[in-house]
Amino acid sequence: METRYIINCQTKEWYGCCDNIGDPAYGRYKMKGSEDFVFEVDHGMLSYEEEVKIIADFNVKYDKVGRFFRYEAKFIEWYHTPAIAKFVNGEVIIPFTDPLDNV
Repeated sequence: METRYIINCQTKEWYGCCDNIGDPAYGRYKMKGSEDFVFEVDHGMLSYEEEVKIIADFNVKYDKVGRFFRYEAKFIEWYHTPAIAKFVNGEVIIPFTDPLDNV
């Protein structure tokens, strides 16, 4: 059974000379928000040790000086398909009912 996870990252963008990406004498990285990446594992739930290793390996590959865009993994969480809400007459309507809604 495949289980989906989200790896949440801080995005950094290089501002400076593109011939010297990562060299602080020629520019700097600016925080540019966040990015989520969904990935699947085929063995169910991840252990804490697996999560730590995935984050460390991800950061070695994608959060290194010299990349124009850097992605620093912050945490991993379980992914589930979001429920779709509707926007009707200026109001958000969620697709769930509650027995106390009509009280």
